[in-house]
Amino acid sequence: IFTQQSISVLFAGQKGCLSDEQCSTREPNATCDSGYCVCPATKPLVHGGKCVEGCPEGFANIAGRCYDPTTVIFMDSVDERKNGTIGGYCLDTVVEEKRCEVKNSYCSEKTVTCQCKVGYTLSMDFKNRADKGSCKQDESSKFHAEPEPQSEPVIDDELFFVDIGSNASDVDSVNTTNPTNSTSDDDADDLTKYLFQTDELTSSLA
Repeated sequence: IFTQQSISVLFAGQKGCLSDEQCSTREPNATCDSGYCVCPATKPLVHGGKCVEGCPEGFANIAGRCYDPTTVIFMDSVDERKNGTIGGYCLDTVVEEKRCEVKNSYCSEKTVTCQCKVGYTLSMDFKNRADKGSCKQDESSKFHAEPEPQSEPVIDDELFFVDIGSNASDVDSVNTTNPTNSTSDDDADDLTKYLFQTDELTSSLA
């Protein structure tokens, strides 16, 4: 049960509702449909976040909303296409997911027509008005390309790195902290073991 303090009140046509109360609080008789605040049949159009019977002067009813015609790009062939199909006007509903019938298409706000989503290409017989068109995935599109897995760097356990520029004081500090019973001959053997791993390093030390 929602309370006045816990619900967010939405405008007509706005997305994000979970109950009718979130819509009807601001707009009487508005209901929540698929997460959108939908206007009642008596005032089916949306204008300025409100439900209206008809669009005011200077605005046109396109797909259930009142648009300023100067902000819409009108397509030349839109009248030849059925609403809800590719190239046709979007269907009269504020529910974005229901404004176009073709899979992987969406309603473009610039043209208020159904277009293929980014990453999909149009396949349609333009001479056949009954052809709704289809949106097929473009395999070459970067929007579908999965990033290549990053390979882990190879770590060679046999490589040894010796700081040959260490100060004598550092060496003394190490010996003081970790005293050993090794002799000078043992130290020389250890030095040979770690320093002369490659011919390149040997030549550099010669």
